[in-house]
Amino acid sequence: MSSMLYYGFLIAFAAFSLFMRYKRHMKRPTHRTEHWQDTETLANELGLTFSEHSNEHYSGGWIHGTYQDVAINIQDEATFHNRGRSSYVSVATLYEAILDKEHIIDGLEVLPEGLLAKASKVFGAEDIQVGHEEIDKAFIIRANSELDAQRLFASPDVRNSFLTLQNMCSKFHLKDGILTIEYPEGIFQKHNKLLNRIDALVVCAQAIMNHKNSIPDQLPDSKQPVFTAPTEQEQFENTTVQW
Repeated sequence: MSSMLYYGFLIAFAAFSLFMRYKRHMKRPTHRTEHWQDTETLANELGLTFSEHSNEHYSGGWIHGTYQDVAINIQDEATFHNRGRSSYVSVATLYEAILDKEHIIDGLEVLPEGLLAKASKVFGAEDIQVGHEEIDKAFIIRANSELDAQRLFASPDVRNSFLTLQNMCSKFHLKDGILTIEYPEGIFQKHNKLLNRIDALVVCAQAIMNHKNSIPDQLPDSKQPVFTAPTEQEQFENTTVQW
């Protein structure tokens, strides 16, 4: 009798496991997230194109087009992780500004200081010091010409916009003519939160491409007061959204 109960339990457990696996496999996103409408509305307001994309694990979106003469591409990426009995989906959204290579210096690469960036120093090109303490401490900068890099960061608009991005997002980089910030969350966000991110990205892209127009006749003293960029939360709280 006890062996019958034991085998019955095993069969029931196996059937339940198969059912749960089938349920997870067949699950599809069936509803739009809370801020889906905000995201679509903002894209329309900025003259950008919004479209949805989905797979069996996640429903996301894609925004692309040109905003203030800067090519923009925003897309979230979902990765499904299956670890035995547990599974989950991790999501990250990449905000990209594609720069006009005719207006940026050759070989320009900018990374925030950090363990990964410092490790890249061992295998990559020499880090350029641009002569502004707050920039040299915050970023690893590379370019084909040290002089061109120093002239780029002689522009206060360039310095301030990079420091703003650093305060808003710790994961960003400029490489191969693409300025990228990354957030560990989906693309569907509140209207003004998403707008702040796009604006900061575009301002930085414009500053890089127009830096020759904003370089002062005399380079500023590196001992001048350090620019303190607002955090994303401060920008979020101070933004008034016009509907």
